[in-house]
Amino acid sequence: MSAASSSRGTARGHGETVGRVAHYYANAGAAVIELTRGALAVGDSVYVHGHTTDFVQRVDSLQCEDEAVERAEAPTSVGLKLDQPARTGDRVDRITPTGDANHAT
Repeated sequence: MSAASSSRGTARGHGETVGRVAHYYANAGAAVIELTRGALAVGDSVYVHGHTTDFVQRVDSLQCEDEAVERAEAPTSVGLKLDQPARTGDRVDRITPTGDANHAT
């Protein structure tokens, strides 16, 4: 089983789409994420997926208007450092661990 299919299985059924990749900066390894619903916070896990993108990672930091923030709520755009490349239009889902009722959006 590949890592991609493994991450897809982890995220499926446990996530909420919170936005999409508006732009990816390859040199910085970071993306601008347009949050369209819900919220994203440092410590969350996200599932980034699209036509050729498929990975899960933890949110270690967020930037909003060049300021570090702990949490951002839609509608807004945030900067997010990514472990792997992403493409414009890729979906970003916040993964909710089973039984995580304390992180309401």
